[in-house]
Amino acid sequence: MRGKAYPNLLILSLTALSSVWLGAQAEAATGSSTMPVTVDPRVELMSIVFRLAGNPEYQKGRVDAYTNDVETHFGPWREHNLVKMARSLRKSSGVSYDAVMDYAVHLTAELEPVLPFSSLAQSLDGRWRPKAASAFQRELKRFAQDTDFPAFFAAHQPLYSAAVVCMQDVVRQHGHLDWFDRFFGAAPGARFNLILGMLNGGNCYGARTAFDGQAEELYCILGVWSTDDQGRPSFNQGMLATVAHEFCHAYVNPLVYQHKAQLRKSGTQLYARVAARMREQAYGTWSTMMHESLVRASVVCYLRTHEGEQAAEREIARQVDSRHFLWMPELVDLLTEYEAQREIYPDFASFFPRIIRFFDDYTPGFVNTMQAKTQHAPRIVSMHPRNGATDVDPGLDTLSIRFSERMHGGYSFVGGGPHYPQTLGKPRYHPDHKTISLQVKLKPNWTYEFWLNRGQYRSFRNEKGIPLEPVHVRFSTGPHPEK
Repeated sequence: MRGKAYPNLLILSLTALSSVWLGAQAEAATGSSTMPVTVDPRVELMSIVFRLAGNPEYQKGRVDAYTNDVETHFGPWREHNLVKMARSLRKSSGVSYDAVMDYAVHLTAELEPVLPFSSLAQSLDGRWRPKAASAFQRELKRFAQDTDFPAFFAAHQPLYSAAVVCMQDVVRQHGHLDWFDRFFGAAPGARFNLILGMLNGGNCYGARTAFDGQAEELYCILGVWSTDDQGRPSFNQGMLATVAHEFCHAYVNPLVYQHKAQLRKSGTQLYARVAARMREQAYGTWSTMMHESLVRASVVCYLRTHEGEQAAEREIARQVDSRHFLWMPELVDLLTEYEAQREIYPDFASFFPRIIRFFDDYTPGFVNTMQAKTQHAPRIVSMHPRNGATDVDPGLDTLSIRFSERMHGGYSFVGGGPHYPQTLGKPRYHPDHKTISLQVKLKPNWTYEFWLNRGQYRSFRNEKGIPLEPVHVRFSTGPHPEK
């Protein structure tokens, strides 16, 4: 199974896209914010590859007709050498989430690196080692040709065009790009690019490229998670907070990297106390938590400026209650101080020593408070089947969990999809209220996973109301026993 050869691999795709891109620019020039909105073939191609590789974050497409077309066209290529490489890179180097999108914007339209990968160490996500990045790029070009990707991209031009026009209208009416220079300090010549990730669902990413002699490019790769009654992508003003979030990463992340040594002590101590809640959001390191903390606090400032104090307070509450950034109120107060003293702190970089001092001062008290809470939180004493078991009897019909103390009667088994166990009835506490059972129907040779408490769902609590820290449960069944 081989596709046609294209001397210039993406020329057809880019030609189809150019009219949309130019039209979007023309529209934006009449409004208060200038920013091209595009569907980028590099982003779509990388999303498709890592979808085929099985990365969960690239299985979240919400435009059903488009997702079905992707499966029909590219599904037969799941064992292509490139897809195998993608699986291996995820396992060996953690290439997933933003690393995938960051790689996309470091390629040219012809799928060549913008610079030799050995020269991109300060720009490209560190999960991409130069040798692996080069091998992947060569195979990516082959995959695009083998699968006839340019023809697929061109065939979906009407869908892309409709999505671009819809989002551009929102940006033109409600966008506030001027806020970034005012808040963070001027970045002369920087260009904003909003890319719609058609397969990415609710996952959104920020990226940045900056090379000697070239303008700095700031990217928001916005997932498409909302559709109209005809299944077409739709966008609204509320999504601009997410756009602001992703662009903030371009300003915040380099400063966190620059001051990593000074932030390490407080960052590691903070992270140790909230690690479970951070990991369930795919924030696997203390430095990522720091990026997110400062970006989310900056977005609160953005909302306060453009939507008022109530919007800012709602966002602070959401970050504390749903996202577990428990220091958000104090961090926002600090950034409010920054905004009020711009004659002393002309830009975010000049204020960063104050941010470092804030975390140094805040962390000891936070650690002590969390330590006390942890000491009083319920724990799991045992679980059947054992968490992590790899040869569970598929005939097992009951999951059971025993806690260290009496629970108040609620429960939060969180999950869904094909890897969530098929349940039969509701969970049931035993008379001592320390053990809960759930009837299930399992199948052989299958992996199951779910969470006990996650995000806003935290009903596993003891009788004092203290919740169980989130627990990720995963086990696999073996074959049917021989009869």
